[in-house]
Amino acid sequence: MRRLISILGVFILLAVSLFTGCQAPAAVAPTTPAPTPAAVAPTTPAPTPAEEENAPLYGGVLKVIGGYFPDNIGDPRVPCWSPACVQPALEGLLRPDIQGKPTPWLATSFGWGKDLKSITFTLRQGVKYHDGTAFNAQSVKEILDISRTSPSNPQLASITSIDILDEYTVRLNVKEYSDALLNAFWEPAGWMVSPTALKTQSEDWLASHPVGTGPFKLASYDRNVTIQYEKNPDYWIKGRPYLDGMEWIFISDLTAGLLAFKGGTAQIDEWVTPDQAAELNKEPGKWIIQSYGAGIDGLLFSSANPDSPFHDVRVRQACCYAMTY
Repeated sequence: MRRLISILGVFILLAVSLFTGCQAPAAVAPTTPAPTPAAVAPTTPAPTPAEEENAPLYGGVLKVIGGYFPDNIGDPRVPCWSPACVQPALEGLLRPDIQGKPTPWLATSFGWGKDLKSITFTLRQGVKYHDGTAFNAQSVKEILDISRTSPSNPQLASITSIDILDEYTVRLNVKEYSDALLNAFWEPAGWMVSPTALKTQSEDWLASHPVGTGPFKLASYDRNVTIQYEKNPDYWIKGRPYLDGMEWIFISDLTAGLLAFKGGTAQIDEWVTPDQAAELNKEPGKWIIQSYGAGIDGLLFSSANPDSPFHDVRVRQACCYAMTY
């Protein structure tokens, strides 16, 4: 399995995680002359050089060159395998921390029941979907009742029913404990999409129109060419995002994509080969290169084979427990 390598322009690295709080460089020209010291007396002390250096800057559009166009960017019932599915428009109840463990996001807390047959989520208040629909327990139930019936979302199949405990608390009842279930709540299967859109729009429309709670909203969609997002002025984290927008530019030829990146078309190139990375490394300090390897995404036990140790359910259970967080 070949390694996939991302390249980040050195002067804009911190913009990659812009909607989670990293700083994005930008400059804003003043539209009116600055007042003289005599005209306006300062009401607070002037910032120190260190404070000015660390203050968040606003504005600009982060551009990313992608290798292939995603089939779906907005429907939780359909898988999405493109890196462009790292969604600036849609969010989940949870998100992984730096070690990959589930942490609260649109849910402020979560926990398994004592019998491990249910998960209760306490939801964040004051959040709205891009179309104005309120994010609450009712919306979560409606979304997951639709998503869990999709044959493309087997990770949600263990959910048997969903109870609304109050406006911002929801309980998911499950057939049995699964350590993998929580992962679904930040993957496409667990995208929090406006239930209004889910119930009124076609699957084709939803696949190209994400209507979520995220820091950016869809601005334009040109299949196989580009996806553009604009800043969500009503994002639930005040003062975020720092950027005005994001744009994915799709170039399927890796050589052409790298030439476009080096020519300044974008600040990030998601896909380069190891050989291309080696060439870029000949210019130390000019590019920041991050590599990651592809590995096993799942295990299939030969449980139907009576001669296999995995025919014994206890062995399969032991393997699952061994891989638990």
